[in-house]
Amino acid sequence: VFSTTNTYFGLDRSAAGNGFWQGKVLTTSQGVITDSVLTQMKTSAEIAGVAPKYWLSSPEVADAVYTKLLLPDKRNNEATIDGGYKTFTYHGIPFLRESDDVKGRLALVTPSLFEIHTGTGFEWANDDGSILSRISGYDAYEGYTRNYSNLFCKRPNAIPVITGITTDYTL
Repeated sequence: VFSTTNTYFGLDRSAAGNGFWQGKVLTTSQGVITDSVLTQMKTSAEIAGVAPKYWLSSPEVADAVYTKLLLPDKRNNEATIDGGYKTFTYHGIPFLRESDDVKGRLALVTPSLFEIHTGTGFEWANDDGSILSRISGYDAYEGYTRNYSNLFCKRPNAIPVITGITTDYTL
């Protein structure tokens, strides 16, 4: 989503005229999280014409935002989103903690910009490479269907990301 180089679905992101497909990385050396960078992220998404739905970050970044920016102001920013997930909001947008996310990264996500693209066909194959195998002891055959899909971002330039956020945590 946030790469500015490499090939994306056959497009060279770094080639002239392909800026639309480049990710929107606002900074790679943020240091301590601040309100101004979060405001800049929200403004960047709005300028791109999208209404972001979630802040997506690693747990330590979410904790840093909560303890350093929300607790001192004593604001009530609690939220319950789909599935009963309890979290907090910042600029009215709920935070999602993703423990598999890279430490120190924060993205402002608009889910409608993502699609799953499925391959053009199916591949029939068993683990041994054959198409069908006889089931021992039965008058039957078995096989597996594999369907290949990719997650595709329709507008990488509309998903603002910052990396390099310094937190109190070390892993």
